Amino acid sequence: KKQKYYYVSSIMHTVSHHLDNGFINPKVTRKMVDAFTQGGLKTDRVRTLNPVKEAYKDKYGEYPPLFCVLSPTKACNLACVGCYATSDRQSTPKLDYETTRKVVQDVHDTFGSRFRTISGGEPFMYKDSGKTICDIFEEFKDMFFLTYTNATLLDENVAKRLAELGNVTPCISVEGFEKETDERRGKGVYQKIFRAIEFLRDAGVPYGMSVTATSKNINILLTEEFYDYYFNELGITYVFQFQMMPVGRGKEVIDLMITPQQRVDLYHLWKKLLSEKRYPIADFWNSGAVVDGCLAYGRWSGYFYVNWHGNVMPCVFVP
Repeated sequence: KKQKYYYVSSIMHTVSHHLDNGFINPKVTRKMVDAFTQGGLKTDRVRTLNPVKEAYKDKYGEYPPLFCVLSPTKACNLACVGCYATSDRQSTPKLDYETTRKVVQDVHDTFGSRFRTISGGEPFMYKDSGKTICDIFEEFKDMFFLTYTNATLLDENVAKRLAELGNVTPCISVEGFEKETDERRGKGVYQKIFRAIEFLRDAGVPYGMSVTATSKNINILLTEEFYDYYFNELGITYVFQFQMMPVGRGKEVIDLMITPQQRVDLYHLWKKLLSEKRYPIADFWNSGAVVDGCLAYGRWSGYFYVNWHGNVMPCVFVP
């Protein structure tokens, strides 16, 4: 209960701080609040106020999943070492636009969920029938989208469109600082990320950071200075931290996995940063208490995964 309290309060604290600094457009904040209170927060009150969730419960005997992770394309303009999805420029599988739209529509109408996560591949490379992922964002104005991205395609025009839509937050992948990021993602990628952050901040779009803990960056991720820099200097709103998994191209670089002791060390640092510095950081393993355990298999308050072939799976790491 303490960890849940600290996590929710840290989000409120950070959003308030960035609003005061002009980093976030107030219109986007209103969209976020509306999406999460109408279809996201796990409370008994929201359940009773949401007739779609109640209808689902009456029909199936349990409440629907909180959200779905959708990867509409496997294609990516990078070829990162150990990519869990084995994405690259040659990756061609993708969902047609109407199927992508239908998956989003079903989550909205059948589950009563107003929150959606888009992954990949690189979502901003998705294009079908003249439509892009931004057309999905625009059609479903009453939903809020968290989109994992390498940020290299987020130019000034894209940032302005996201600000106008007001219902998207890009979660940008980094590996540490410039050296670590370029080593895994390609030379010059970090500078492209830095420019994308400037565009997003100028437009008032809230953005977060996704980081994968590996044997090559664990020493950096175990320092408070790393998080201080991204939250205080670059103005990120949240961090999602993963740990290197031996799936996809990760099977080729198992030595990048961190040790059990390093996972424990990350856990203790996470608790400190959450409670003392009020940084909204979620470690997808160490933060299990915040979400009552594993999120997979479409349980109530959990999620399931749909990939670029249209396959429905319990978790993004199952393939």
